[in-house]
Amino acid sequence: MPFFVAFELLGPVIELFGYVALLVGAVLGWVQWTGFLAMLLLALSLGFMISALALLLEALASGLYPRPRQIAVLAAMALAENLGYRQMVSLWRLQGLWRWMRGKQQVWGTMTRTAALGEAAGPPAPAPDAIRLDAPPECPPPCTNAAACSVTKNWPACPGCRT
Repeated sequence: MPFFVAFELLGPVIELFGYVALLVGAVLGWVQWTGFLAMLLLALSLGFMISALALLLEALASGLYPRPRQIAVLAAMALAENLGYRQMVSLWRLQGLWRWMRGKQQVWGTMTRTAALGEAAGPPAPAPDAIRLDAPPECPPPCTNAAACSVTKNWPACPGCRT
């Protein structure tokens, strides 16, 4: 429970207050611009470090990213996440917290499925066959046209791929 109060509830409040206070302090001359940039770089670096360490832990624990390029792309996304997206998510979380504190109930409304060109969409597509997430990497992905697909002709024979 203390984790949720400290990070999930108060996290966006503290983060956005820090950004605003730092910017106001720099504009009013209370904080030097070099100090402003250093603190901003520190905040962004800490956010990136948390994302990068989570990525490293996931890569080492699961082995889902065997290629270095996959890790590099995810690391680039972890960097990009901290350059605007994280701040927007904090703002949205703060707005949600404010609405919750005021007792305002959120309603999703009615969602209508539409096709790409605007007409009504048909029923959703059936779910594919279940795939085990712990399947070895040498197992090929399922194919919708297995009879014509040379890669997946041995799909059922691959141990541990299908449930």
